[in-house]
Amino acid sequence: LTSLPPIMGVMTALREFNLQGNPLTKHPPEVVDATMKMQLRTRSWHDGKEPITPISLWLLRTRTARITKDFDASKFRLAVMPQEVLNLTNMSLVYLVLDHNFLQEVPPEIAHLSTLTHIDLSHNKLRTLPTSVGGMTSLTLLYLNNNNIVRLPIEIGHLSGTVLRRLAISHNKLETPPPELLTQATANILRYYSTSEVAILTHTLDWSWTRTLISMERVVSEVTNWQLLVSVHLEDNELTEISVPLLLAMFNLETLEIARNRITELPEGLSAHSTLRELGLAQNRIRTLPIAYGSMRSMERLDLAGLALTFPPQDILAYGTENILCYLAAIQQAHSDRICVLSLFDLGTVAPEVLLLDSITTLELDGNRLRVVPEELSALTNLTRLTFNDNKVAEVPIVYARLTALCVLELEGNVVEVLEPELCALTSLAWLAVKGNPIWTPPAAVLKTCLRKEPSRAAGG
Repeated sequence: LTSLPPIMGVMTALREFNLQGNPLTKHPPEVVDATMKMQLRTRSWHDGKEPITPISLWLLRTRTARITKDFDASKFRLAVMPQEVLNLTNMSLVYLVLDHNFLQEVPPEIAHLSTLTHIDLSHNKLRTLPTSVGGMTSLTLLYLNNNNIVRLPIEIGHLSGTVLRRLAISHNKLETPPPELLTQATANILRYYSTSEVAILTHTLDWSWTRTLISMERVVSEVTNWQLLVSVHLEDNELTEISVPLLLAMFNLETLEIARNRITELPEGLSAHSTLRELGLAQNRIRTLPIAYGSMRSMERLDLAGLALTFPPQDILAYGTENILCYLAAIQQAHSDRICVLSLFDLGTVAPEVLLLDSITTLELDGNRLRVVPEELSALTNLTRLTFNDNKVAEVPIVYARLTALCVLELEGNVVEVLEPELCALTSLAWLAVKGNPIWTPPAAVLKTCLRKEPSRAAGG
């Protein structure tokens, strides 16, 4: 015999049936082996009420499944899913229960049981699922808890938006999705896989809805071609830092949205990205922008809404991305060329960061809204050229007399009335431009006699 008919499972009058020496290859070998071992000790088949041998129990449940559409194959110590189960495609099975076995894999053919709404594979030794499970759109419950699953196929995301309302995957060895997501609703877990697959196909990743992401590195484990991503949306998560190596490896990246996270600092290294056009940083905990961002030629939009920035100054932020980048570039140039040009930025004050540029030789602050030039500029003792034309400055601080290397001082178009005698200490001064000021002392006649030919910018430092 290679098989027994299911009707034998309900033959309650049958007490003894010796099966020794029969192959029974069409039934699960685990069930057959257990039965043969039992019959070595006793020839019992049935106790009159409940089946006593594994094979009689198996036949009973096969018989019952034909009536109830519910096949319970739990606790049979199965190591392989029986072909006998997979062949039940014409029975319109609704429930398939295989918990508490030793299954290590599920064959792709399980998807042929397209009428299944419930599958219980809990308490086995599964390592993964077949990709075909993504096509089982009738599923409402899928139990996979207490297995050895490391990774679910990304195709399981195809069940997002279907009738599947419960995906139990606790007590596994999952590397993905992240643990913080496993506590969320099934719909979110499925959406995680769905958006990951969309990212692979469209190069646009949107995880702004997850609310729990703590590391950008998660992208690498989910999106196989992550280097090709063009747009990445990670808003409204729990990110605390930006991974520069990861982002630089995305050589096509144009949009990065990380608003409403917990980021406290922007890394300078991100300035090396050559394709990034949009950077959303709104409502994080960032206090300053790196001056290196001034070299990001591709940048078109910086979203800084809700940031309590101390640098750049608010005067700069009010005029948008282009103005911000130009300002940062000017400060960056000051570090490299020792020339700081901050003209026409509509500045109301001089930022403290400028006062720390102690090696610069030129500082131009023309065409702003300055009412006061800070006394702290006197600490920039390497200055040879200082201009703040066309502002609203009323006084040149006496302490500027310490700028003994100064060759050029321009303050045209201001409201200065008095030039203090202490400024005579500027012994290197070769050009003093004061036109357009209501100066009454020293007298205009005296001022005319002290004007000399303006040195070139190169000659003046």
